[in-house]
Amino acid sequence: MGKRPNRLVLVHSARAGAPEGTGSAGVKETSASLPSPSERRQAALNAVLGDYLERRGNPLALQMAFYQRGLLLPLTAAGLQLAHPGLGPRAVVFVHGMGQTEGSWSFAGDPSMTYGSLLQAELGVTPFYVRYNTGRRVSQNGRELAALLERLVQASPVVLDEITLIGHSLGGLVIRSACYYAGELRLSWLPRLRRAVYLGAPHLGSPFEKAGHVVATVLGAIDHPVVQLIHTLSDIRGPGVKDLRRGSLLDEDWQVPAGAGAAPARPKQVPLCAGVEHYFVAGTLTRNANHPATLLFGDALVRLSSAVDPARRSGLPPDHIAVLPGVNHVQLAHCAEAYARIRGWLGAAPGAQAVAAQLRLEPDEGKSAAPVARALGDLERLGAHGALLEDAVDRGTREIQDIQETLSARPYDMLQTIPAVGSVSNLVRRWHFASMRATYAAIRLLNRASGLVLRAAIAQRKASSGSG
Repeated sequence: MGKRPNRLVLVHSARAGAPEGTGSAGVKETSASLPSPSERRQAALNAVLGDYLERRGNPLALQMAFYQRGLLLPLTAAGLQLAHPGLGPRAVVFVHGMGQTEGSWSFAGDPSMTYGSLLQAELGVTPFYVRYNTGRRVSQNGRELAALLERLVQASPVVLDEITLIGHSLGGLVIRSACYYAGELRLSWLPRLRRAVYLGAPHLGSPFEKAGHVVATVLGAIDHPVVQLIHTLSDIRGPGVKDLRRGSLLDEDWQVPAGAGAAPARPKQVPLCAGVEHYFVAGTLTRNANHPATLLFGDALVRLSSAVDPARRSGLPPDHIAVLPGVNHVQLAHCAEAYARIRGWLGAAPGAQAVAAQLRLEPDEGKSAAPVARALGDLERLGAHGALLEDAVDRGTREIQDIQETLSARPYDMLQTIPAVGSVSNLVRRWHFASMRATYAAIRLLNRASGLVLRAAIAQRKASSGSG
């Protein structure tokens, strides 16, 4: 008998973990590498302040782009061929969740292993990993993902005739938004989309963001300066996080036209993209589907009904829905149980003729490359953090100053009602408030001066490094 070829074998453990494989040579070479700790912190910061960082032009604001092995993937024919020498017609695009990077797809037991690397080894598909600013609105990221996929299709040296989108948590909402706007703009990649997989996506919203909204609303209704400061801090969540309250997908869910008053009470219902196979995966905290913890919290962040609502609303067959008992929200991005379902839904490997798709090689010279995000160097990252700290000190001192002035004014207001001391208290009040405002102004001036010194030092260091 001849020697049997090595194959990848999935072993389903009691807990969600990594598939065990034998002879999976090449998986590590083609899988996404883990981002650095500073990049993971940057992604988490974007979840909270991403919209603010973008408005301020802070380099810490992530720009949506494809990453491969921890590096930016240039959307040119040469760049794609270099990153994927075996690029074929089947592409799978992975969109991570809130505050994450493409590293969230890595298995705990073997960080070099992802759904993408396994699918590439077994089915010959080409994985693409998106990194983006999760603090922006879902609709903004949806529009940008639609444009990014269009650039991928146009730049590919191989005709991509089968695209699969896989989104975890917030990424699932971004995928649905991207499909909607691709249809509105009639982008060429949408007819090539064969299937979309949603892993723990909060289609009806997340209970934790709903609770956060209630707390912020209650605090905002209390007219006390200290409580208002707490309200400001509690409401610092980015727009992307706030979109999770209702599962908002479109611009009109949050944009308020002039004279319209308030945003709609409920987001617009967006049907699943037509002509595409849709699959839904939900996890549960316990193995008992009727356990109170499962009924209340689902996978810990998304309830079961929220994760599968579009499937049931659209009447999809039962085999398009997978409920994974004992798999929590985070594990849905890297567990054997979910991979087994994804692998089955993607079907058999393509034939030899499909793999040998005709190349559309064209020289890159003379083409205007679309702008892509830049990886921050250490000095740029230091400057960006410095700018963020400078903003925080400036805004923080103003908030504290407002509270102090409000509280300090109350005893003076009472004294002014007494004729014998009213005029004297008014003089003291003016001196008190003048010195207080001068102190805070000096703090902000020193803060800005420190920022200027830091930026000058960084510029000098860059100049010396360049000349060296």
